Amino acid sequence: MAFAAISNMSAISTLQHLSINQSRLTASLEKLSSGYRINSAADDAAGFAIAAKMEGTKGKLIADQENILSAQAMVKMADGAIDGISNIVKRLQVLATKAASEQNTPAEQSQLDKEAQKLLTILGNNTQTTTFNNVQQCSTTHRKQCRCSSHHCG
Repeated sequence: MAFAAISNMSAISTLQHLSINQSRLTASLEKLSSGYRINSAADDAAGFAIAAKMEGTKGKLIADQENILSAQAMVKMADGAIDGISNIVKRLQVLATKAASEQNTPAEQSQLDKEAQKLLTILGNNTQTTTFNNVQQCSTTHRKQCRCSSHHCG
């Protein structure tokens, strides 16, 4: 008895083409469903590298934006503190002008002095307690530095 192998070459060829088309369809659907032009390095290696770099830059820009918003909040807070200090200094100028008048009684001088001392205490408290992220924003002590040839002095 003779042995004969019967094969259906057209069916095998059709199955091979079906498999190729199925993988292409899957790749196309992946691209369409993601909304991105590049989904993997196989799509476009240079484009994928550029897209990855842009994603990194996007993260940096978001962090920069958060830093800017934080800095704006700090500046607004410091502006409010300086405005309060300015108001106290203006009131101290008025009190100093009134106290310089020779027409004040000792009781009036005492009242002017009490108010000035109270304002100075408030001023000191404001400069010591004005903080942003636990960092003191105002300081009452300043160290003057200068360079005298190669030595520090001051």
